[in-house]
Amino acid sequence: MLLPGCVCALIPQLHTRTRLLVILPADEAKKPTNTGRLAALCTDNSQVLVRGRQDEPLDLGFLAEHNALVLCPDETATVIERIASPVTLVVPDGSWRQASKIPRREPMLRDLPRVKLPPLSSQLPVLRRETKDNGLATFVAIAHALGILEDPAIEQSLLAFYGVVAERILRARQGQPG
Repeated sequence: MLLPGCVCALIPQLHTRTRLLVILPADEAKKPTNTGRLAALCTDNSQVLVRGRQDEPLDLGFLAEHNALVLCPDETATVIERIASPVTLVVPDGSWRQASKIPRREPMLRDLPRVKLPPLSSQLPVLRRETKDNGLATFVAIAHALGILEDPAIEQSLLAFYGVVAERILRARQGQPG
């Protein structure tokens, strides 16, 4: 039996060449508005790792064997472009502050190339207050990145699903049925 507002049956099952690795802080993993974990459920080539759990160090050693990029919109990042060979897209998740610290604090991420999205105008609902201009939900950023690396159809499928999820969450916050 599905709960009212449940989106489980709507989760797209997309195949990607790009391996998606979402890294989230332990406290972010508990939040119902975490969209990085949700994005990982939509693709068959994804993994979620939680950083900051006591006695569970993050093992990123496998990245040395992969063509990996970190989606991290800082001043050193270059605009993401389509790449012929498969890549691992590492996406730090959490609040802007949390996500920006992950690549600096994880030794395996420090020297990986950093990429950012081109300027976007998004008309999608916002689940959390954005603290940065042009800030995006992690899910939305992943959708746009996969649209560039893979296929715009993947991006559109992800964004359509995100729109449904966001609408239901916002309705639930207002006490309306899902």
